[in-house]
Amino acid sequence: MFGPAAAVLGLSVPYRQPPPLPQGVNGSSGSGSGNLNNGADGNGGTASWSMAFHSMLESILRDGEDMAVMVAYGTIRRHFRRLRHLLDEVTVPRVVVVDAAEGGNVLVDFDPESGEEGLVRISGLRDWSYCVFGDPLLASVFSDEPPPSEEFLAGFNNGNGGKWSSGEEETETETETETSAAGMALNRDLIEDTETAGTRLLLYQMYHATVSIVKEFYRPRTQSSRRELEARKRLTEALARLEQVHEDPKRRHQRPNGEMSPAKRARQDDGGGGG
Repeated sequence: MFGPAAAVLGLSVPYRQPPPLPQGVNGSSGSGSGNLNNGADGNGGTASWSMAFHSMLESILRDGEDMAVMVAYGTIRRHFRRLRHLLDEVTVPRVVVVDAAEGGNVLVDFDPESGEEGLVRISGLRDWSYCVFGDPLLASVFSDEPPPSEEFLAGFNNGNGGKWSSGEEETETETETETSAAGMALNRDLIEDTETAGTRLLLYQMYHATVSIVKEFYRPRTQSSRRELEARKRLTEALARLEQVHEDPKRRHQRPNGEMSPAKRARQDDGGGGG
């Protein structure tokens, strides 16, 4: 099953878009909770990664619409509709702590006597609620600027190297890593269909930038305007690059029968009605 870990595992802790978007703000249905129960299988997961990601994307778009945030909703939805079939190349749901690499969420142990710079070891995470069963490339570290360091990619690839490349197709059989259109060495044991990884990553960058914009309206902080402008720049860049991605009709396939599009689901409110 794909989707927020809490939904897939049937836990009582709700999935959140970071930071938590409060329910009922400005008449919002609180769709930022990422509820997948409508039209999903089991405890709230879905059988396909495209459907799970669509629920997450539609959730943050509806939160933005509820607060009248100016975002290119139609363009975002259009790119997802025409490229969603690429997400179904991900067939193995893997646990992804989406914000694991962000400084505010990582706990470390520091040993000042271990050397000139000290030995730093990761000891845990402050918050585990932003976890998803899905594509590892959804982790925000792959969408952030600057891009992942060589050290991070080496660890991600189990020590098999992680240098960024020019983006040309290249396979390293001895290390089980493959350079994809995403421009980085990817572990084929973790990343499925590396040929389309670059396009999937653009969809995730579009999603993360949208989340960053919307959350500044729900939880204004110091320098919110600067962060919002930076996120809008990232969103504009991702949308521009997605415009250059051409569809391959041979790779398209229909959504599995019985799955309702999240865009067609009624908004939930305290009275159970939809709008």
